[in-house]
Amino acid sequence: AIVSVVLGASSIVLEKQRRSIDLVMVAPVTSRYYLVGKLLGVYRLVILMLVMALPVISIGVVVGGADWTDVARTFWVLSLQGIIFSALGIAVSATLSKHGPALITAVAFGCVICFGAGGLGQIAIMVNHDASGISMTDSFRSLAPLGLLSPWLCRQVSATTVTLHGWSVPSWAIFTIAAIPIVWFLLLAAGSGLSSKPTRETKLLRVGFLALLAGLLFLG
Repeated sequence: AIVSVVLGASSIVLEKQRRSIDLVMVAPVTSRYYLVGKLLGVYRLVILMLVMALPVISIGVVVGGADWTDVARTFWVLSLQGIIFSALGIAVSATLSKHGPALITAVAFGCVICFGAGGLGQIAIMVNHDASGISMTDSFRSLAPLGLLSPWLCRQVSATTVTLHGWSVPSWAIFTIAAIPIVWFLLLAAGSGLSSKPTRETKLLRVGFLALLAGLLFLG
């Protein structure tokens, strides 16, 4: 997660310091495609690091203690973490103009999210952990999927389920669906930060924030 934030935070601000971003802004390319390209470039490196770790993880499967279902589910969640934290870093990088402050700010946000979400997710699991499995049913226990934002809780939280309006939904599925608006929201913030004037991204950012609040109220 922190590596993704650092890579994302360095992606745009370095171009600002080299003044090469001015050439990009005058090119016939919208900020949408520019930011998506930056995100895919960082995400590619995250996937590469996950693939490099696969041989080590496979040893644990052979020895015992995990199966390929756990590995696939955990790697999927880690890849989603990578794209979310990459988008966070890009949003910070697009807003600030110097590399040092951008790195510090992005890493600080990343640590707060990892430790804060991880703490809430861990507590939510502990309040309803028994020998037969894990199943969260009340409002507080429904916070367990937040633990998927923490790298060290991926395997544990991804195996849980959450009851939403009478339906038992895997936490990893909720995280997958939630990752889409989160990344979209962060890229809108990045697009708004690239311009000093109100843009289409700024308007969509406001609408997206209201939609996010409505979604949280619905789930609550």
